[in-house]
Amino acid sequence: MQQNFKIFALALAATLLFSLSAAAQWSSSATAVYLDAVNANKSVGIGTSTPSAKLHVKAGNNPAKFESTSADSYVVFNTSTGYKGYAGVYNGDNDMDFGTGIGNSIGRVHLVTNAIPRLTVGNTGNVGIGAVPSLTYRLSISGSAFAVGSWISSDQRYKDNIQTYQNALEKVLALRGTEYTFRTEEFKDMNFQAGKQIGFIAQELRSVLPELVQEDNGFLAVNYDGVVPVLVEAMKEQQAQIREKEAAIAALESQVNTLEARLAKIEQMLAQNPSGESSNERIATTVGAASKKAEGCSVFPNPNQGNFMVRFPPVGFAKSAVVVVLDLHGREVARQSVENGASQVEVNLQGKPVGTYVCQLQVDGKMIASEQALMVR
Repeated sequence: MQQNFKIFALALAATLLFSLSAAAQWSSSATAVYLDAVNANKSVGIGTSTPSAKLHVKAGNNPAKFESTSADSYVVFNTSTGYKGYAGVYNGDNDMDFGTGIGNSIGRVHLVTNAIPRLTVGNTGNVGIGAVPSLTYRLSISGSAFAVGSWISSDQRYKDNIQTYQNALEKVLALRGTEYTFRTEEFKDMNFQAGKQIGFIAQELRSVLPELVQEDNGFLAVNYDGVVPVLVEAMKEQQAQIREKEAAIAALESQVNTLEARLAKIEQMLAQNPSGESSNERIATTVGAASKKAEGCSVFPNPNQGNFMVRFPPVGFAKSAVVVVLDLHGREVARQSVENGASQVEVNLQGKPVGTYVCQLQVDGKMIASEQALMVR
């Protein structure tokens, strides 16, 4: 009975308070509820007699608590134009939501400091940090980012049409690495780093590797990570060329060593003369009077491609004269008769291997002069 009386008394007191004039609005002790009697808008204060907002709660820790009797518990936000968003638990899960609600399809959510948006979630879910969310990229950052590490999804199961990149070295040779500084004063909202930078010019890179350049808001962006596989394949192509050239050089060095050894042996054989006569003396005694001042053999053109002339002082009256062509193994590969009075003969070695050959002028069975001929392709 006493409890019912207290409830009745409180109800009566509340009725009397609301029936009083504006000059006698709510008032009580520091822990009571107050209604601003001066402000015509009738602000409510809890824990304060001077509310500075429509609802002003002043207390120590945990000044307010919102408790729902259902699985959802959230506060909605409306403006004069209607519903905008909510904060709290929605859809009966354990997650806390804050943002725009169903029906607000163009609104964004800002995390601000000093009343300036620092992080913005766009209406499509794209995020901008210090920047307006891009329509192209899931995350846009105006300024630099630092991370201890990063990982990029590259599992084969996500991919199709996998092929090894071709002609990578040609592409890399067409690239230009540059150093530059950003125009920080003209593009302050981009928060560019000051000082010297190293990188590519997007317009130039697009002409070589268009897959690594995209346009957003009228400006070009570069996928630097995508350059790495191109560099890898370019290095492999270059290494293959190096190995091929090293093998060719080794083969040439071996051939040169062999040719030098054979040439030394041939020169030693040519220098040997049991009669004690020099080559020029033999020429002088064998060829005619016009060739007494012998000058030896010459080959023209030299090097050649298999067709060449062997020239020598005119052969005088001899029983036989011939030009014999030997390879570096001493094997005869060609022979051409020389008529009396002749001073040159044509030799054709087409079909023979390229390399060095020795052309000997033999008169009456004696070799009296020689010259090397180099055949190339």
